[in-house]
Amino acid sequence: MDIPYNLIHKLEDEYGSMSNVSENNAILKSIRLKLHIKHAKRTNFTYNDFKEEKIIEYLKKGYSIYETAQLTQSSYAKVRKIKSNYKLKTLPRFKYVAIGNEFKVYSLGLSKFKIMSLSCCSNFTNTQKALRAMGYELKEAKGYFHWCNLKKDDHYIIDRNIYTKQ
Repeated sequence: MDIPYNLIHKLEDEYGSMSNVSENNAILKSIRLKLHIKHAKRTNFTYNDFKEEKIIEYLKKGYSIYETAQLTQSSYAKVRKIKSNYKLKTLPRFKYVAIGNEFKVYSLGLSKFKIMSLSCCSNFTNTQKALRAMGYELKEAKGYFHWCNLKKDDHYIIDRNIYTKQ
């Protein structure tokens, strides 16, 4: 069995130690395949590992990089690097919700509701009137409605299209 020292040295140069490499790292996975190691358990789970897991959790829930950095008391650059390393995508968040009898429709901007009402939606009052005529009540979030707060079968508007959360 050939030990891939070049890959090990590459990871050590990048992360300082093999124990600092994330479990999902592609190079670490290839080393394990070459050494026929199916899964290695970490014995030294550090505070930084816990913090990284929290960052990943918040990003998967739909929090922005900035919000995740604030919640985990991390730097913006660190959160962005973890997002990039794990190939995570930023999920949408919404500022407004139109609540109807049958379902809710979320949107980041008021102008997006134009596809529902076919009338001018330039400000909150006009949009509220147009949606009220269709049987919806318009509400604005104090912060944002995050992706994790949407329930299954809630609708959301992105790029002039209405989607349903699965």
